[in-house]
Amino acid sequence: MAVVAVLMVSMVMIMVRMVMLVVIVVLAHASVPVEGSAICSSISLSTPLMWASAAE
Repeated sequence: MAVVAVLMVSMVMIMVRMVMLVVIVVLAHASVPVEGSAICSSISLSTPLMWASAAE
């Protein structure tokens, strides 16, 4: 049971990070002009690496 609880907590933490990153990217798109969208796309491309490191 303890292992299941640890897995649940880690999944919740990852979900919270995902939501926070989505909010940050949306706010960045809303506040930055079109030229800044390249920065946002590079951030979104790097997020899978962040998920992988967060999962460990």
